[in-house]
Amino acid sequence: MPISMKTDSLKDTIHKSYITIPLTFIPNKGQVDTKAKFYVNGAGYGFYFTPEEAVLSFTSQNTTESNTTINGIALALRFIDSNPDVEIYGLDQAAGKVNYFRGKNESEWMTNLPTYEKIIYKELWKGIDLVFYGKNHTLKYNFVLHPGAAVEDIKLAYKGSKGISLDDRGNLQVHHDLGILIDECPISYQEIHGEIIDIESCFEIIEQENIDDYFRFEVSNYNEDDTLVIDPGLVFSTFLGALVVDAGTNESNKLGIEVDRKGDVYVAGGTVSPTFPITLGAFEENFPSLDTNNTSAYITKLWSDGSGLIYSTFIGGSDIDEARSIAIDSMGNAYVIGETNSPDFPTTLGAFQEDFPGLDDSSAFIAKLNPDGTSLIYSTFLGGSDDDEGTDIAVDNKGNAYVVGETNSSDFPTTQGAFQQKFLSILEDDLPEQNGDIELQQSFSDVVFVAKLNPDGSNLVYSTFLGGSDDDEGHGIAVDHMGNAYVTGETNSPDFPTTLGAFQENFHSATTSADTVFITKLNPDGSKIVYSTFLGGNGDDQANRIVVDKMGNAYVGGETTSSDFPVTRGAFQEDFRADGDAGFVTKLNPDGTALIYSTFLNGNDGDNEVQGIAVDDMGNAYVAGFSDSPDFPVTSGAFQEDYQGAADSETKDVFVAKLNPDGSILLYSTFLGGSEDDIARDIAIDEEGNAYVIGYTNSSNFPITLGAFDVDFKGNNILFDTFVAKITPDATP
Repeated sequence: MPISMKTDSLKDTIHKSYITIPLTFIPNKGQVDTKAKFYVNGAGYGFYFTPEEAVLSFTSQNTTESNTTINGIALALRFIDSNPDVEIYGLDQAAGKVNYFRGKNESEWMTNLPTYEKIIYKELWKGIDLVFYGKNHTLKYNFVLHPGAAVEDIKLAYKGSKGISLDDRGNLQVHHDLGILIDECPISYQEIHGEIIDIESCFEIIEQENIDDYFRFEVSNYNEDDTLVIDPGLVFSTFLGALVVDAGTNESNKLGIEVDRKGDVYVAGGTVSPTFPITLGAFEENFPSLDTNNTSAYITKLWSDGSGLIYSTFIGGSDIDEARSIAIDSMGNAYVIGETNSPDFPTTLGAFQEDFPGLDDSSAFIAKLNPDGTSLIYSTFLGGSDDDEGTDIAVDNKGNAYVVGETNSSDFPTTQGAFQQKFLSILEDDLPEQNGDIELQQSFSDVVFVAKLNPDGSNLVYSTFLGGSDDDEGHGIAVDHMGNAYVTGETNSPDFPTTLGAFQENFHSATTSADTVFITKLNPDGSKIVYSTFLGGNGDDQANRIVVDKMGNAYVGGETTSSDFPVTRGAFQEDFRADGDAGFVTKLNPDGTALIYSTFLNGNDGDNEVQGIAVDDMGNAYVAGFSDSPDFPVTSGAFQEDYQGAADSETKDVFVAKLNPDGSILLYSTFLGGSEDDIARDIAIDEEGNAYVIGYTNSSNFPITLGAFDVDFKGNNILFDTFVAKITPDATP
């Protein structure tokens, strides 16, 4: 069998029309430059294939209030000392046809041109073929070495670049006018007698005087009769193009991310930037607040390759508004929850609570946006006369929205027959006086709320308090196929309701100021608890998100200062290690009586926090968070094995990790970040196991892919940019 060597190419920018069809190659019959034998064209990019080179061109548009600028680059991947008479032809004819009707002379029209899924350069070098093809809307290329061919004959250069270099991980850096393109270090393997064999390979740069340097592949100890494969890792990474409130000074800022069946990405958060990228025709195109220091909520939907916006809209009023979480249904409707101080926050006629319920306080809001982002299906307040905050949202297959948050309102709307209709937390006005002063240590206690809204947002299916006599905070919610709601967060209430036989019935915190995690499962009508358990040790414990698998197992991620936090024997990391917060991941069985696994996830230094969690059909858990531990556990061959922050600086890097179903093995774990603070807030996965992460960064060198929607960092050491990144299932280059 021949050797096939594949290396990652530039990430292409894909227009809407290319999302539902594969990238295809069109033969040139005179419609483009005659040098090109085939080409691929789309909005913002063009690929042209000549006998001497593959020309890769990209343009991006940046629109501000005053003007629109278009930036572009063109790089040519040159084939050095190659066969000038190489034959180029199409392989695997695609279903689509192309027609060109130019001018009035029908004899010059070109009709019914075939398209191809692949093109091949036959004998580009002696015994070596080059194959270009599209995969997941990304351009790839393979070198096929037949027996007797020499790897050293492959010589490549990037014409139009400002030079090439290797970073400390062996990635090829292609310098150009708009920054640096990264061709990740090749990872190679061969399948020999049904067994996958790793093959050592790397880029090698050949320096030349007075002319451009070129590069080639160095491959060791391979079998020339078998196939060699090299695969990429990071698929896309993009800034979202706006400054957001400093996450370093307000770590309550949450972001939400979800992905649909096509791989399109939905994100929600808050921005202080009036120039945040908004699409024409969106529900709310203009920054809603008159005070530019205020935060406005936004909802944005990106193409699956991160190259552009399907829609992006503000949603807010004249005061502070922040979206905290997002969910989507099978129709592509987006459901968002958050917090607003705006009495004029947009609500819809007939919504459950059209009018702002408080005075000078905040209210939760829930909004449902149509698939193209142009209008609200519904939008409603949800609150009482005091402060209310929505933190997470889930949706079932009927379009009911399940929400969780925290409230200081004793008159928060609850429904008859709900599990807990009475506000139990102690309010400031209820506390006894002590020497004429109020005991402030227990004032302003919050309680969790859990509510279920019907599909048109006109009524509550149920709404209940969930808490005890002290502070309770709801951070995450999930729903199973039966309509049971799973809720998690933290509580300082020893009398928080738990169930007999639950894994941890009693409050374990050693001090009255320390919180512990709770996990509660509510039945479909919210009338009773199926189970409820504490989860914690003697320190502070906090859960940030929860997901549930098809079997009804609940997965929780968060952080803890408890060295005695409950972990299970055989878990990936049984020892605490951290000198600050340790991340944790816990899997609870369907009746809440036992841990299937529970593991720490951290290094030896500083803070380590799991902020987002997702689960696939196999029961693998995907987590995202941040750490300032250089020795945070990462896996060999991961996209970014090394901590990027400065030594001893407490700089935070994002981490993305995948745990096997019993929590004993890290299937992958990678850093993701630059030289400054990088903080992940949420994670989602698609059906193929790609992970989508959203967070904050003030690293100007955060890894960004060419062709992404926004490659320009707009933050600084105070204000953060939002980032969205997509990582392939093995998280390797």
